[in-house]
Amino acid sequence: MVKNGYYSFTRTTPEAFEELRVFFSNRDSVVTRLVSAKNQFHRWVEVVFPELRQVFKNLMCKGSLATLRLFSTPEELRELEPRDVVCGWKSLMKRQPGEIKARSLIALASHSVGSKQATYAYKLHLKQLLAE
Repeated sequence: MVKNGYYSFTRTTPEAFEELRVFFSNRDSVVTRLVSAKNQFHRWVEVVFPELRQVFKNLMCKGSLATLRLFSTPEELRELEPRDVVCGWKSLMKRQPGEIKARSLIALASHSVGSKQATYAYKLHLKQLLAE
């Protein structure tokens, strides 16, 4: 084989090693995309709804993700009652956070300092991030 003007012998490797090389390469790209999506998700929360961290310590927990799927912006949460939020959670989770968390979430959303501009674009971006 001639590469970059140099002649070298081709080395044939067993099929198992070739498969391992492809699998590791694939895993590396999947992990890179996952880390990138998580970082974008954390940035989205910091920009749009930073108070969510006060209610859910782990943003990747089921309750937090269900909240963002159902009520993606603080403006949507302001208009709801705590029992409406709990009913929404029940539709997605078997064991959902209680009404106390729903009350605190609505109270924090009512005076959120997050971005109130370009909400449609932020909602679309969140939908894409949650799909990943």
